[in-house]
Amino acid sequence: RGQLGHGDLDDCDEPMLVEALAGLKIRKIAAGGWHSAALTED
Repeated sequence: RGQLGHGDLDDCDEPMLVEALAGLKIRKIAAGGWHSAALTED
């Protein structure tokens, strides 16, 4: 699935929509130098 959730291993300098999360209600997010996480309502 790729490191950023976009289906590839490309670097990304700007925010991009993660299609796998489309339609989900995100309750909380966290990000750091080496990680990111999203907590959904479900």
